Amino acid sequence: QFWNGLRASGFLSLSEGILLNNSLKAFDLGWNSIAGEPAAKAIAHILKTKSNLIHVSLAMNHFTRIECELIAAALKGNHTLYGFHLNGNAGVLDAKGFVLPGKRADVGTHHIWQRLGRSLSRAAAVGRLGGNCWICEGWREVFFAWKNPNPSEDPSPVFVHTDFLGWKGQLMDPTSNGIWNLRLMVPPGRLTYFFSMKGDKALVDDSKRQVSLPSGHTIRLDDVSRELNIKKVNLISIDRFSPIQPETWDIAVLCQPRTLGRSWQRKRVRVRKANWSFGISIFKDFTIDTDDLIHKCFEFDWSCSKVTKLIKSEEERHAVINLLKGRYRMIRDIYRHYAGTSPIGEVFCVGINAYSDFINTSGQMNKGLKFSDIDREFIATNYADKKNSKNPDKGLVRYQFLEMLIRLAALLVGSGKATSIFSALERIIEDIIEPMAPQHDFNRFRREKLWKEPVDVLLKANLTLLRALFDKYSRMALMKPGTRRHVSMLEFKNMLADAELLDSLVSNADTSLLYNLSMMTIVNELDTDRHLQMLFLEFLDALGRVANCMKTPTNLEDQLVELLRILGRRCLKMTGDNFVVIPRMETEEFEEEGEDTLATDS
Repeated sequence: QFWNGLRASGFLSLSEGILLNNSLKAFDLGWNSIAGEPAAKAIAHILKTKSNLIHVSLAMNHFTRIECELIAAALKGNHTLYGFHLNGNAGVLDAKGFVLPGKRADVGTHHIWQRLGRSLSRAAAVGRLGGNCWICEGWREVFFAWKNPNPSEDPSPVFVHTDFLGWKGQLMDPTSNGIWNLRLMVPPGRLTYFFSMKGDKALVDDSKRQVSLPSGHTIRLDDVSRELNIKKVNLISIDRFSPIQPETWDIAVLCQPRTLGRSWQRKRVRVRKANWSFGISIFKDFTIDTDDLIHKCFEFDWSCSKVTKLIKSEEERHAVINLLKGRYRMIRDIYRHYAGTSPIGEVFCVGINAYSDFINTSGQMNKGLKFSDIDREFIATNYADKKNSKNPDKGLVRYQFLEMLIRLAALLVGSGKATSIFSALERIIEDIIEPMAPQHDFNRFRREKLWKEPVDVLLKANLTLLRALFDKYSRMALMKPGTRRHVSMLEFKNMLADAELLDSLVSNADTSLLYNLSMMTIVNELDTDRHLQMLFLEFLDALGRVANCMKTPTNLEDQLVELLRILGRRCLKMTGDNFVVIPRMETEEFEEEGEDTLATDS
């Protein structure tokens, strides 16, 4: 019935004959139009009841996912159908013969087809098509065996891991003579494999050919990712083979499709879980903005400013110091925001436009101050006796932002809006700084979202990926001898551009701001570049802030997973999604011991 425009109604009539025929070995209905729930149910009934069938093709009939689920459920208990084709439908066949609904095979293989009986040799000549049909692709039964080199040690359980099964461990059967073995159906061509003990120690067969791998592989055992340091694997070449006799249709292998075999699970013993805290997190060495650190920053900035000429009275000067010192965290937070939006080169500072935005946002322009006066004071504040690359000519650095507030207070005194600099500063703080500060508290993101156990567990599980990203985008630092490895603002923007996130997720200005907000606090920003050099922990902070810009998903852990997948694929050229490890959060901590359990086909 191949390529003849058979419809669902015609197939339903045909299916009645298939059910009555007990000698039928194969039928293919490829490239027809029989899809639909009635046809899917009819096929499911056939697959459940007709053990005489050995090969069936339903390729290119456009069965939906729901219809493929009906077929998958029926096929799951069928161990006599050795060849099955589902390409061109909303489902594929895996290497053990199970149907995976919702996935689609490569369309490029659909035009190549084989008919049983007349062209088994032609099927073998075509080569591997990727549809996982044991018959058409010429799969061969391979007997894997591993001998324990140390009889005094019990290696159980022993697994064999093959490339075509994605390195997932297959539990081997022990024998009385210290040999573990397992039969598997494998595709023709190059096959690499290795063994493992308890899923923890990787082994190779020294008597067989070995090849080196460029890096270690991650295997999945009991749905938990375990890192195994794999440097070499065994290599064999598999010739094509017909698992059935062409003339008699007799089965020529012992393996059966869709059998799970034995599985090994870890026996879990419940123990008390240690309480999570910042002190054991990945951010434990991050410099926290303590009150002592903030006070040191204020004292440094005050010592750099030129305010003694503005405040003549020593008594008022002490009152101003106490007032500003108690509010300096808020002032610093506001500065960090506006400096992040207007860097000059790679130096964060508040340019005249950004300062105008600050004034307009605060409403201070409407309180009697002239812009020409503010501009004059900006220039006076920005003037420095000594040239410093960390203190640009047209931007206010941190100590100058503090000084500018005092100059604004002096302008209010001069315009008759206040009687003293102290009272003017009180008014500025009450009317401007305190209302504005909550929205610029950049540490709130850390407290409420980033420095939490689920994010910490996720970042620790993906350290290899995160380190690879950091290393790739911190190469400029290697060009300067004696400089710690760091990501510059330019390199950070290049990473987001490579990931196609610049402008699509965050703007150029947003990126500068997020970079600046992620940096740890440095007391002296005039004599060091440290506040302009993003270290690894700050890099993690910045990634969290970028991920938090996503509208969906809404929680930071899922946002980070999606961001890491994008960065991995586009920046590191990784494939698939499995390179991002999604750890399970346990409410209890477990000690683990192994025991064998027999898996069923249900």
